[in-house]
Amino acid sequence: AGTQIKGPEGPGTRLVLAQDAHHVTLAAPTRVTLQDGAVDLTSVQLTADGGQLVLSGHVADRRIAVSLKADGVPAAAFELLLPAHGFDGLVDGEATVDLTPGHATGRLTLAAHDIDVVAARRIKAPGGKGSPVRLVVRADLNNTGVAAEFELQKLFEQPVRASVQLPLTVTGDELLPAVDWQGRLAGGVSWSGSLARLERFLPLADHRISGQSRVNLLLSGTPASPHVTGSALQTDGR
Repeated sequence: AGTQIKGPEGPGTRLVLAQDAHHVTLAAPTRVTLQDGAVDLTSVQLTADGGQLVLSGHVADRRIAVSLKADGVPAAAFELLLPAHGFDGLVDGEATVDLTPGHATGRLTLAAHDIDVVAARRIKAPGGKGSPVRLVVRADLNNTGVAAEFELQKLFEQPVRASVQLPLTVTGDELLPAVDWQGRLAGGVSWSGSLARLERFLPLADHRISGQSRVNLLLSGTPASPHVTGSALQTDGR
């Protein structure tokens, strides 16, 4: 166990980041430029447990500009960064961020599909097969905050949707945005579906749950003082 970086192998140089059964390998020649305290990466192509990652960026004292694209990367490979996260599946997505003092932009689109978690294994799709759970995330960053939307599909009959708007503050002296603790916080969670699906999550050996439910939660207030309100409606339940 442990993380290792391997250097020269054979006539060329091969870079491999490995931990247990996971491997991230440099897939093609790349160029890294160091000049005047800045680092430039040009289309760094990596294979991650069979998936593909492409990284480009510029990092300096007064600017961070990075783009990352993932294509079919197994979620298990991210254990190199997030140990024991417990997810299996494949991840596709793109992320860009550009930060300078007084200015911040960024965008993220991510789709994780065929997710296998303990909860998902208990849900059976028609025909008795495991449900191919899918998570879609979209997020945008600007000078006033970050807005993100989440949609969890196929875990229940109807998708679970959530959103959050986190206020940020950007100053001319700092490169990284900071949370605006007194700014407006907003968000929510919505879901509707059959209560019978909950039987697979709850230890109710001799009980049956039926009926339809609808849940709506709203997030408001500020990051320093958040408030959650909501409602839950159940029909034809027992």
